[in-house]
Amino acid sequence: GTILSAPADYLTVSQSLLSAGNLVLVGSTVDFSKGNNITLGAGTAGDGPIALGVTMGNISAPNGRNTVTFTGARVLLAATNAVENSTNMLMDLAGGDVLVAQRARPRPASTSTCDHARKRPPPRLRTPR
Repeated sequence: GTILSAPADYLTVSQSLLSAGNLVLVGSTVDFSKGNNITLGAGTAGDGPIALGVTMGNISAPNGRNTVTFTGARVLLAATNAVENSTNMLMDLAGGDVLVAQRARPRPASTSTCDHARKRPPPRLRTPR
């Protein structure tokens, strides 16, 4: 099948982008936030996979009421940082799979309550009588 590939540093997609087969976008960031109701993919649900790979930044969907619709057989979203505004990402995949991988959020530092972490005086030793 046809493969539409667009490797770049910072990818801004502001208009619909359709291919006759597979679609691959790879960059430091893939930004859909400047577009209005974008359709991205293989043209019809069930045709061709869509893969978005981000090496240093985010995959960002539009804000507000604008959306990006992924049309194809399956979608892979892989971001080094985060997938932003995911509620504005619509999937039209004819029952196909969606795989999302993003950086885990670090847990906030917690205060330990273990005895060894508290500053207490050492226990007094008792001498036998």
